[in-house]
This record gives sequence, C-alpha cells and structure tokens, in this order.
Amino acid sequence: MRRSAPLVLGVILAALTACGADGRHVTAADVTPWPFSVPSGTLRCSHDQVTFQPDGGVIYAINGTAKAFHAGRDLIATDPLWLDDTSTGVTLNPPLKVSISKLIQEGLELCR
Repeated sequence: MRRSAPLVLGVILAALTACGADGRHVTAADVTPWPFSVPSGTLRCSHDQVTFQPDGGVIYAINGTAKAFHAGRDLIATDPLWLDDTSTGVTLNPPLKVSISKLIQEGLELCR
C-alpha cells in the first residue's frame, strides 16, 4: 500500500500539469458576450489546449485541440455550460451557441 502512494501522487501531479497549473480567473465582466451559464472560472492553457474550470467545478475542454486530445478521457466538452445564442432571433435545432472565440484567444495567450 505504501509503495502505491508515490504512484498516485505522480498521477495527480501529471494531471494538474497537463491542464496547466497556472491560469487566469475570468468573469462575465471580462468577456462579452459571456458564453457560459456560470459567472466565472479559471482559464488555462497547456500545449495549446485551452480549458475552463468553473469555481469549484470540473475542468472543461473549450478549444478543438483540448477536445481532440482529451476525447473520451479526463476532460469533457463545454456543452453543459455553453449558453444558446438567443440574440439572432433564429431558432434552430441544435441551437446556435454564444461565441467562445474570445475565451479561446485569451486562453491561447496563456500558452505564449
């Protein structure tokens, strides 16, 4: 049992490193239009993989690179948080979503 403790610690540290331990706290006041149903969270980037973690929540992949790399593994897509874009007045199925391009751009800047 004691021998597995370093292994478990290593896995946890690797997961944190993969998501980028540092990040930038962003709020609805920082990005217009705000694309998510939560008011704020931490934006991170590692190896051009942009992620968003709501305060106290799980980590979501928000750009294509992160979604592709983590598909079926440890991160999930932003669909549960991503707001429908009602500004167009057009109803589609599936609905249009609020643009996340500003958040992706800001996230990629964290990788630079």
